[in-house]
Amino acid sequence: MMRAPELVCCAAVALALASQGVLARPALAEVQLLEAVGVAPVRGGDLETRDMRDAAVKKALREAVLSVARQLLIDASREFEDRRVSDALGNQALPYTTRYRIVDDQGERPTMFDDDADVASEYVVVVEVSVETDLVGQRLVEAGLLETDGGDSETTRVRVEVEGLLHYPAYVAMRELIRRAGGAVSVHPVEFARGRAVLDVELPGAVGGGETEEVVELLVESGPPELEIEALRVEEALIVLAATWTPPLPEPTLDPDDGSGRSAPRGR
Repeated sequence: MMRAPELVCCAAVALALASQGVLARPALAEVQLLEAVGVAPVRGGDLETRDMRDAAVKKALREAVLSVARQLLIDASREFEDRRVSDALGNQALPYTTRYRIVDDQGERPTMFDDDADVASEYVVVVEVSVETDLVGQRLVEAGLLETDGGDSETTRVRVEVEGLLHYPAYVAMRELIRRAGGAVSVHPVEFARGRAVLDVELPGAVGGGETEEVVELLVESGPPELEIEALRVEEALIVLAATWTPPLPEPTLDPDDGSGRSAPRGR
């Protein structure tokens, strides 16, 4: 249970972040870690607490991705409108992230961030989000908001449709496999729904039908043990795959007394 001083501190953090949306931390090579505030207005009715929390988390993820996009444009000295940036990124923020966790679930409280008279309360969370900066940057390039770094290397775009992705870790594993084994220059989500993902994949060079089949063979042969892949359809510019995800088993832990005469170390 959260103590009163922590609640006061978190409320102060939320107020401080509200004006900017996020508090950025040092960026890694391709992933930027941020904390974002998500605020979901509550307009009455019989909404479940979980529904309100999920809505607030989605707002936080969205704000984190938008913040990365804004910073990329600022660093490139490009003028932009938030509406155009939002339209370029699409409706879903989750595909641009690698992971997230709720740092502080402040719950439902009187309205602080919404001036709508019909909103009597709002649900507030603070979420730590890992955002893929290269994925966001490529989307901005495709929308004409950001320029590429240049270069004359030829690439080919292939649409990859993956059926059976029922878990987010499976989607992340699939995306990383396409990058690593498939040699993709970039992998962008086009559609993202439970059980199905459509990806826009950029492959190096001029890839023809034969080369596409080779890429599929590499994906099927190089997948991790928990990700089984089957090719359903392979064309020059379209790959349809079926994926079966088996979550890895947790590492076994020793019992305090396993009969060996030694006690397993105890965690705090």
